[in-house]
Amino acid sequence: MRALIVFLMFLAVAVCAATKTQSDADISKALVGTWIAAPSDHEPIQGRVTYFADGHSVELVWPAGQPESTAVRIESQWLVTNSMLILTSVKSSNPQIVPIGIQIKDHIISISEDQFVYEPAEGYGDIEKKRQVRIRQKAGA
Repeated sequence: MRALIVFLMFLAVAVCAATKTQSDADISKALVGTWIAAPSDHEPIQGRVTYFADGHSVELVWPAGQPESTAVRIESQWLVTNSMLILTSVKSSNPQIVPIGIQIKDHIISISEDQFVYEPAEGYGDIEKKRQVRIRQKAGA
């Protein structure tokens, strides 16, 4: 029994050590690039967002089933603080849909070279706040 307890304690310490916490700087660096919804997501809104290293982003969003030419283009300033992605819109092709100055916050669950998982936290109104998965769009894709 004692050996089992020691083994379980060792396993718990090993799992904690293997769970690497990323700093805000690491998250910010990993975020730079273009992201799209995972193919397995069947969301009513399509989109693509590009985060630039200088802290600005460009996002296109359009209703699923509609052509990309119907997209609303949103330019924002972004930053990561305490694993929270904070976006503030500075320009919108349709301010009635996406007003200038609106701020949204997403809690970053994980980010890797190819996948970005987050949960909407604030600024979405009554929209269901479920976990979202984005994949990196490769150059030329």
